[in-house]
Amino acid sequence: MARTTPATQALDRAGVSYALHVYDYDPSAERIGLQAAESLGVPPGMVLMTLVDGKPVCAVLPSDREAALKRLAQAAGGKSAQMMPPAQAERVTGYKVGGISPLGRRRPTATLLEACALDLPRLFVNATEMTSAVLARRRSYHVGNVRSQLSSAARGLLESEGASGLSLRAIARRTGVALGTVYYHYADKNALLSGLAVEGFHDLAEAMREATDAREGISGLRAAGLAYLDFVRRRPAVYGLMYEIRDASRRPEVVEAEEAAFAEMVRAVAFDFGGRSPAAPRQVAQAIWACARGIAALAIARGQPGGLDAQTVDEAVRGLEILVANP
Repeated sequence: MARTTPATQALDRAGVSYALHVYDYDPSAERIGLQAAESLGVPPGMVLMTLVDGKPVCAVLPSDREAALKRLAQAAGGKSAQMMPPAQAERVTGYKVGGISPLGRRRPTATLLEACALDLPRLFVNATEMTSAVLARRRSYHVGNVRSQLSSAARGLLESEGASGLSLRAIARRTGVALGTVYYHYADKNALLSGLAVEGFHDLAEAMREATDAREGISGLRAAGLAYLDFVRRRPAVYGLMYEIRDASRRPEVVEAEEAAFAEMVRAVAFDFGGRSPAAPRQVAQAIWACARGIAALAIARGQPGGLDAQTVDEAVRGLEILVANP
């Protein structure tokens, strides 16, 4: 590590004595602060981690503790607090996530220190400078398959616990990934839920596209309709979340993902109604989309999405075909 960093310069200007300690940073550690303490061979309570929330406020606390965001907000004179998105935290502090120091930050911010730290004989905080090798490992870690692992864990929690049991901390525990790494990929729970909704619409679009392209002896309407309702039957929690987020937040990325899925329904119907007016495929698709969503919503409301058995799905789609074919 370089002997001079913004953090050490701040200490030098203040006339504070210090010593530099080098440790092997592991971005895959479940708790980065605890991993640092283990690497340094010191008690975890002496290693302070730095968190940055949205005001921004810098919170410094022992690595074996977790930040209570409500209490942090109260201490900062606010009503609520949330972790700052990693990219923004890096811009504000001038440090990389995983190595943010409470000292020498690029932009001065209020700093809150856990009171118990004042009783310790000495403290360890990031200085900080990551070597090129550590930065390369950090980049390869984050751009690898971590996002897919987090997404898979989130879907599993959604199916088993429902949206109320889904949190960034729960995902971190389930995957064994550091909470800071989870925040690197998802700024907050809303971003996580929106990401799951987007993935759900993409999977629905793919299911309808594959069914339409593989159809033999049946209409495009029936192929896509069957695929739609089969998706609801197999993944009711994801489907319910998709439209809960779509209707409540209207986040652009979720709206766009639904439109892409709807486009697959329009494409499927065009094989059957392409010879009519140019607007016919989209109009028919709109009617089918609304009916299919109604069937799904009714099943979910009754708590029996799995009750959409193959026969029920087939009869519902045949009914839609009859209605559309005989206006």
